[in-house]
Amino acid sequence: MYLNPLVITTLLYACFSVAAASYSTGALPLFQQERRQLQQCPLQQASAGDTPECASLQTQDFELCFGVRGNGPRLFAHFPVLARAVEDFGIPSGYLGSSSATITGFLFEGLLENPLVRDCGGGQCCTDMEQRARISYVLKTFQDIAQDSFLNGIFILPETILQRAKDKNILLRLVSPIGTNRQAALDDLIEILIEPFGVLKSTLVNPELIKLLNDTSPNPIRHAIDTLRATAEGFRVGNDPLVLLREYILNFRGVAWALDFVASFWAGLEPTNLDEMQTLFQECGSVENIGLEYSEISMQPTSNGETCGEFYMRMYGDYLSERRAFEALLGEDTGFPSRLDLMVGDQSSLTTLISTAVANGDAATSIREGIAAYKNLTFDIDLDVNWADGILFGYFGPSQALDTISSQLPNLFSDAKSQRFFPMGPTTWREALVTSPAEPTLSNAVPAGPELLSLGGWSDTTPTQVLKGLGCERVVLINRPGGIGDFTIDIAALLGASDQQIEALYSVQLEENSVDVGLQQADATFCTDWDSPPIDFELLAEAGYDAPLLSHDGCVLSLGLNASAQEIAGCTPIDAKVSKGNKLSSSSSAVGSVSACW
Repeated sequence: MYLNPLVITTLLYACFSVAAASYSTGALPLFQQERRQLQQCPLQQASAGDTPECASLQTQDFELCFGVRGNGPRLFAHFPVLARAVEDFGIPSGYLGSSSATITGFLFEGLLENPLVRDCGGGQCCTDMEQRARISYVLKTFQDIAQDSFLNGIFILPETILQRAKDKNILLRLVSPIGTNRQAALDDLIEILIEPFGVLKSTLVNPELIKLLNDTSPNPIRHAIDTLRATAEGFRVGNDPLVLLREYILNFRGVAWALDFVASFWAGLEPTNLDEMQTLFQECGSVENIGLEYSEISMQPTSNGETCGEFYMRMYGDYLSERRAFEALLGEDTGFPSRLDLMVGDQSSLTTLISTAVANGDAATSIREGIAAYKNLTFDIDLDVNWADGILFGYFGPSQALDTISSQLPNLFSDAKSQRFFPMGPTTWREALVTSPAEPTLSNAVPAGPELLSLGGWSDTTPTQVLKGLGCERVVLINRPGGIGDFTIDIAALLGASDQQIEALYSVQLEENSVDVGLQQADATFCTDWDSPPIDFELLAEAGYDAPLLSHDGCVLSLGLNASAQEIAGCTPIDAKVSKGNKLSSSSSAVGSVSACW
C-alpha cells in the first residue's frame, strides 16, 4: 500500500512520542533513539510478513525505489545513507545511479543477491526486519572495507602518482632546457606509472596513457607535462575541451576488476565462507543493531572472541587471499564466479538502471577526431558538437524496464531532462563500470557500442523522473545540498549547451527545471552533506548516516538538520517555504517533534 508523505509525517509524530518498549534506548544518543523508535512505526513494517520460501527480495510492483546521485571519490558516504534508507523505508525493487553511484549500485545489487540476506539459518527464513538489518549492517561495513589497501588504492591512485612525481621533481625536470634531464624525467614517470603499487602492478593504470608516453606520441614529454598538470587540476573542467579528449591515469577496466572483489564477497559468491558469514549476520547484523552507527557495531564482541569489526575484516581478508592467489597464477580468470559479466539489473533482487551522457552522430565523430588530434599533439581544439541533437542522456538496464520508461516517461514529464531520455539497452556490469564512472577529468570519452561515445554519468543529478517512469510508487532520493556545481554545468557548456538549456536542466533558482521537478517528485530526500568533510572514511560515514531526511513537501522527517533553508538548496523544491520549528538536539528533553516543516 502506498502512503504519501503527509501520512508518513503523522505516523512519525505518533511513533516518536511512544517509547519503544522492546529496546533499551535510555543510554543511546538521541539520534539512535530516534532511529530505533522509527522502526516501531507501522509504515516501517512489512505488509506481507515473513517469506516462508525465502524467495527473491524483488517485487514487480516497484513500490519503493532508490535514486542515488554520484559524488566522485566521496562515494563512501553512499553506503551509510543507503543503510538508513533500508532501515527506514525497506528494501527497494528499483535503483538508478550514475557516475560513482554506478559503483554503489554494483555492490548494492550484489548484496541483495546474497542468499543469507533471506536465509536466517536453522531452516528459518528472515523476516522483513531481519532482512533490513542484515542489508544495512553490510552497507555500514563499507567504512572498514574501503580502508583495505587494495580497494583504497583505486581512489588515491592519481594523487599517489602525482605525489611520487613531485618527490622526484619530474614536472620541473620535464620543462628543463636540458634534453637529457627531460628524457630521464620521462623515464622516471613511466616507471612510476607501470609500478604504482607492488600487488596491483599496472592493473589500475590506463594502458593507453603508458602506450602514448612510451611509444606512440610524437612528443611524449609534452604529453607527460599535460598529464601531470591535468592530474594536479583534479575535477576542474573550466572551458578546456581537453578534459573530454586526453588520456588520464585511471584504467576503469582495472577499477572494475578490483571492485569485483567486494561485490562478489557481498553477494556470497565463492570462495566466501557462508557458514562464517551466517554467524556474522546472526551476531552483528541483528535487528537490535538497527539504528546504530558502524563505529558502535564494530566494537561489539562475538562468540569467537573477536569484535564484529575484527570478525568481518578477517573474513574479507581470507576471501581476498584466496582470490588473489588465483589472480597471480591465472591473470583475471580467478577460477571463481564474478559479478562483472552479469547483466545490469537482470538479477532477481533489484531492477538496476545506470545513466551516462552519450554523444552520437556528428558530435561523436567530432570528439573521436579530437582524441586523435590530441594524441598527435594538437592541444588547441574546437569541438563541433550540437547539444540539441548530438548529446543524449543514456540509460542502461533490462530491456523491459527501458521499454516501460520509454512508453511512460513522456506521459508523466515534459522537463528538459526527460526529453533527452535515451534507452541504451542491456549491458554487463563490466561495461557499465567503464562508462558511467569514467567522467571528464578522469577519462576521455569511451565507446558505448559501435556508434556512441559515453561521456560519463554527470548528466542525471536527480534521477526521480526516470524511476517514476519505471512505475516506482515511492522514490527515495539520495542527494546533497548546495545545487549542481560547476563540474556538471561546465561539461554541458563544453558540449554546446546554451545558458538557457543549462538553466532548464540544472538551475536551483528556476522553477520547473529538471532538478526542481526531480525534487518535487521525490517522496523523500536524504540531504547528505558529503562535500564538507575531508575524504575521511569515518567522517563521511557520519555525514551519510546522520543526514537530514526530507519529504517531498518539505517536512523534515528525521533529526540532525542544523541548517538554514538556503543551505539545503538542491535538496528541496524551489517553492518550498520555511516555517521556524523546534529543532531537536542532544540537549532536547524528549523525542517527539519534527525539526522544521515547509
